[in-house]
Amino acid sequence: MQKEDEVILYYTGGLEASMNWYILYQNMGLKKAKIYDASMKEWGNKSDTPLTKFQWERFNQNKF
Repeated sequence: MQKEDEVILYYTGGLEASMNWYILYQNMGLKKAKIYDASMKEWGNKSDTPLTKFQWERFNQNKF
């Protein structure tokens, strides 16, 4: 990755992305780093979007 490359951070909300943006923009010098706020909300709400669940999300709550 070069410092002139555009980097877009995709997250549920800007709060999570802001720390990563700060590190990329301020500390690593990637001046084209951008946050796509609420990207997961938009992408995850599409009916044809493939999602992979974390292992802990796969537990059946009725078994416990």
